[in-house]
Amino acid sequence: MRKIRALSVVTCSLLVLGSAPAQPAMADYATEAHDKFAGRSRTYLAYKDDTGSIFEVRFTASQPGEQRRLRGQLELIAPKSISDDMVVARHAIKCGPAQVNVEEYEQVYGVRNILRGQTYIQKPRWTYTAPEPGEYRCFLWLGTGRPRPSGKKTSSNILKVGWKSHLEATEPLNPASAQSFDPNVPSRRLIKGKAADENVLTWTAPASVTSFSASGDTYLTTCTAVSGSTDPVTGKRLCEGYAKLYGSDINTRLVVGQLRSDGSGYCALHYSPSKSGRKTHINRDIHHVVLNHSKAIPVKTGSGCGRTFRIKVLVKNVAGAAIVVHRQGTLTSAIPPK
Repeated sequence: MRKIRALSVVTCSLLVLGSAPAQPAMADYATEAHDKFAGRSRTYLAYKDDTGSIFEVRFTASQPGEQRRLRGQLELIAPKSISDDMVVARHAIKCGPAQVNVEEYEQVYGVRNILRGQTYIQKPRWTYTAPEPGEYRCFLWLGTGRPRPSGKKTSSNILKVGWKSHLEATEPLNPASAQSFDPNVPSRRLIKGKAADENVLTWTAPASVTSFSASGDTYLTTCTAVSGSTDPVTGKRLCEGYAKLYGSDINTRLVVGQLRSDGSGYCALHYSPSKSGRKTHINRDIHHVVLNHSKAIPVKTGSGCGRTFRIKVLVKNVAGAAIVVHRQGTLTSAIPPK
């Protein structure tokens, strides 16, 4: 089994200069590297379990611990002409030192089935921390296959990458930026009615910061089948004994709470997309989803407010089959302006 290298959880509270209004917090960062020109064919052969990196960006880190935000976009197209009901799209952003083999790179990962005739846009993102000064490269990787072969017109089953696809890396982030992501923690199974706070990040805003960008993403699988539920950390198939054909109704939301200075509770709470959350039905055909949540957060002063925040993704299984929360694609972050 391939080793999954973990990123450490970084929680910093260094002083930074300047501030920005809440809305343009992430927009404050310039794009340092961008690739929209495919380094291989944009057609992936699902009938051959085709895999490979399609976009690449490079950057130079000038100091240890320097952070870059990687933002990808994949326009995934399953032509109407395929014979299967769907093809799978596995995606990852992989980063590491330029002189190291890509198989050793750290990565964030996700999966979704693309239905025949469907076009779907996936937007993976990740904060990569360079451990030391030097040259680095990042790849947007894609793999495909046939989760439910029809036995007809085998070679018709392909996955195309559209022209809206790309990968980009920002200039260095504010050193106070932080991310909670640990793919070496075993994934979680949630049965009907159960909820969990995922990747809780405790972060303190520096004194000069008046706003920051918070995000929370989660990679989920419904237990409509045992396949696709293997935890790479433990090797266990988490849907074993829990499979149901109906699929799962889930509710997700990003929750950002600003703690009171005396630790007695929250003085402000923020949600994305809303306090009631996002309702999603994952059926047996889609099987996997990666859900993104973001919000610009003001740093409230006065009223007993401290400068420490708790950032999490709240995931609830409302009805139907059990779900798996995959650690390899579930993460939270806090990014103040530069």
